[in-house]
Amino acid sequence: MKDRSRSPGNVGYFFRIATTANLFIADFDPATVDEGTGTVRSDAVTLKETEWLWYLYPVPRHLQFAMDGALSLTDRGLHFVISKMPIAVVRSSYLAEFLKRPPTEPQQWVLDGPAPAGNSQIGPPAA
Repeated sequence: MKDRSRSPGNVGYFFRIATTANLFIADFDPATVDEGTGTVRSDAVTLKETEWLWYLYPVPRHLQFAMDGALSLTDRGLHFVISKMPIAVVRSSYLAEFLKRPPTEPQQWVLDGPAPAGNSQIGPPAA
């Protein structure tokens, strides 16, 4: 009998970029965005340093593909799976740890909403 544990259908791939840059996530109240310019006052933003973050690359329409069950993804708030390619941007000093424990749940790919228990949505697990 064929061992299916190593078949391509059972493996997940995701793109990542290693960088020496310091990575920050800007936290702000969306109500502070100026409607005319789309800017946020600097005093309304808190920067949080992180070891890694998701960059949701907008896939050009001609490279997007149809998925079975796409509507159910939208219903669960995972609409970006169809039109965005999540790319993990990881500080090079954290890369080995990141590869040991990569994010595996779709909820870890969402940038807003409550974090799953014990997991960070856009950075490494809390110490």
